[in-house]
Amino acid sequence: MMDELIELENTLSADGMRVLHLISNLDISLDDLKSYDLPADANVEIKKEAGAFHVRASYPIHGLLRMESDGWPTAKNLVVWNYGLCESISMAIQKATERYLELFNDVPHYAFIRTLPRGIENGKEVGDVILLEAEWMVRRCVAVYSPG
Repeated sequence: MMDELIELENTLSADGMRVLHLISNLDISLDDLKSYDLPADANVEIKKEAGAFHVRASYPIHGLLRMESDGWPTAKNLVVWNYGLCESISMAIQKATERYLELFNDVPHYAFIRTLPRGIENGKEVGDVILLEAEWMVRRCVAVYSPG
């Protein structure tokens, strides 16, 4: 069945929401979507339109994301966490750090955010990472990374 799924959209919106749109000529079940690793909090809609089955899913990003930016020689694997899912930005950094450790068996050195919280200086240590303001960062999200 997975070979029958066509990915029409798999994007990250400017406000930190993952948006996924799949289409198939065969009926689609949630089991068919396992390889997309949709989180439990994903808003998933499956319906038939114009003779084809469509899956539309959206959820706040919280996990691995391969990002590119001007000035980088290659794309980088970051763990990005939508801080709307957390009580604080520091909690989002902590959760992203834990996930980074799980994925890479390494501790990240840096955290990035689009706009620093009021009263926090660029380069301040938050938890075990150095928090940096980055204009390329997705709004409402933090990302952790280690150049290691």
